[in-house]
Amino acid sequence: MGEKFKPEIYTAKEFRALLKTFSTKYPTGVRNAAMVAAAYAGGLRCAEVLGLRVKDVRNVDDDEGECFIQYGKGSKSKTVCLSASAMKRINSWKKMRREILKERGVKSAPLFCTLDGKPVQSQYVRAMMTRAGAKAKLTKRCHFHGLRHSFAMETVRGKTPLNVVRKALGHSSLAVTTVYLDHINGDDLREAANAVPEF
Repeated sequence: MGEKFKPEIYTAKEFRALLKTFSTKYPTGVRNAAMVAAAYAGGLRCAEVLGLRVKDVRNVDDDEGECFIQYGKGSKSKTVCLSASAMKRINSWKKMRREILKERGVKSAPLFCTLDGKPVQSQYVRAMMTRAGAKAKLTKRCHFHGLRHSFAMETVRGKTPLNVVRKALGHSSLAVTTVYLDHINGDDLREAANAVPEF
């Protein structure tokens, strides 16, 4: 059995540095940035991102969007909201993807597919994250699930109720969600203490 690492949490600055490593000059760069943005903005697992269909992600107003996960963990479906910045990257990939697949005569493919319309493999994503982390000069281990943990931490820091975070992550219980928050540090604890009204 392989060694189990503690998931890393990426700051907003580290996440932006990670995104910058994906070149928008190339279709794969646009696609990879969109995958990473979807995971970070929606708290999604790698399998959930790779399983998305085009119709699963849509704009609900001028900017923000929502994402339907047909088969989450335990075969549970869920819908999560996506930020305007994530939707901008996803829509850029959708447009580019449509042109590429039309040119190649591909009729059906996952949202995040290869340039030949085949599914992107999880092994590719693992290698992609390692490369991106090195390019971004992150001192932390860089992996896809860290994006999900970062989402959990950022939403809790943003004062989102824990039961709402649990629902967004698709956890069966709050006990599972609290495991994601084991990374809370002294600054977070001080912020929580300062939020309590004086008496």
